Amino acid sequence: MVHHTHDDVGWLKNVDQYFLGQRNDIQNANVSMIIENVVDELLKDSNRRFSYVEMKFFTMWWEKQTDKRKDQVRQLVNEGRLEMLNAGWSMHDEACPTYEEMIDNMMKGHEFVLKEFGVRPRVGWSIDPFGHSSANARLFAEMGFDAWFYARLDFQDKGKRVANKEMEYLWRASYDTLGKRAEIFTHALYNHYCAPPNFDFSNKDQQVNFFNLVEKSFDFNRWVNEVRQHYRSNNILITMGCDFQFENADDYFKSSDMLMEFYNENLGKDNNVELIYSTPSMYVDAVNKENIEWPTKYDDMFPYADSETSWWTGYFSSRANSKGYIRRASSNLHASNKLFSLASIDQMTSENTVSKMVDAKQAMLDVVGIVMHHDAVTGTAKQAVADDYNRRIFEGLGAVNPVYAGVIEDLAKSAGIKANEWSWCFRSNSTY
Repeated sequence: MVHHTHDDVGWLKNVDQYFLGQRNDIQNANVSMIIENVVDELLKDSNRRFSYVEMKFFTMWWEKQTDKRKDQVRQLVNEGRLEMLNAGWSMHDEACPTYEEMIDNMMKGHEFVLKEFGVRPRVGWSIDPFGHSSANARLFAEMGFDAWFYARLDFQDKGKRVANKEMEYLWRASYDTLGKRAEIFTHALYNHYCAPPNFDFSNKDQQVNFFNLVEKSFDFNRWVNEVRQHYRSNNILITMGCDFQFENADDYFKSSDMLMEFYNENLGKDNNVELIYSTPSMYVDAVNKENIEWPTKYDDMFPYADSETSWWTGYFSSRANSKGYIRRASSNLHASNKLFSLASIDQMTSENTVSKMVDAKQAMLDVVGIVMHHDAVTGTAKQAVADDYNRRIFEGLGAVNPVYAGVIEDLAKSAGIKANEWSWCFRSNSTY
């Protein structure tokens, strides 16, 4: 049982509103409270485990913690009880970004995880993007992931995979040219990415108590037996959690504890099933020991459809101006990074300018990582949230461009070019 939360880096509310729990009239979501309460509950019981994904939010929480609290979290991570899963700055889309943007998004998050916890994420977790690309599978394989998990697949594809026990397979993107270096074990989740029906423990009406414990255990057993019919492994993964859940982590874990204890003592032995707190990495390790022969896949998973009349294709081109603005930000990031690298190698800048270059680079990586989110670059967020994404890009460009221009001026002087005041032109694609 994998306990997790999916926290969109902007969607119905903007990033700050989600983190602080503002505008709950739009959506009840408070990410800082989720992380805080989950850490508290993990510290109470060494059996409990949790997986967290979006490093943008986690770093916002991390910056406000005491040294003692940080050490407690480091211990949870090192014990494998808090898994930094996927660990991109956001959970990026796979249709609209370029491969460089995907890499930058993952790099920004992984850099934080390695620096603070000394670990490298082992598993990709792309549970909400609207279709999947072989390019992303290849990148995840080359990043060193042991596996990756996803939830959204075409309804016809899922029907076939469920019937043929092909919900897990080896995705061999670019296999002809890169071989096993581009191969990755892939798992399609059975019930989207949320808890089984009637087991949403964030809902008080679905929580486990002494009055419904027996009934809930038998219901859960029926679900286990349904899922196990469609996977080849003797291990099955059941997600517990969904969008912005675990604000009430105490209630959620208590219900899970009661269910797991009663089930294992009374139903599990007869069914040869044991329920355990787990993480995707633990699941992958267990499956790898079984030496199963897996089917293979090579191509993309686009377009994605929920049904015959519901196709997720409009976002390929929706909010074209925002997509163009994001491209400009990405272009600025790559151009400035190359120039900053050149200036550092040539040692043509002062320590003060080097410090400014580092700050400017990190500011733009933050912005570009946020807008790679699968509700940002796609154009699927609310208008107010899209406006907030654009504001972040504007402010990011405003922070990086004076530094960028100053480095150009320093390099120009060193090359004997007459010094002028340089600046980035925002009308370079205009006629006037």
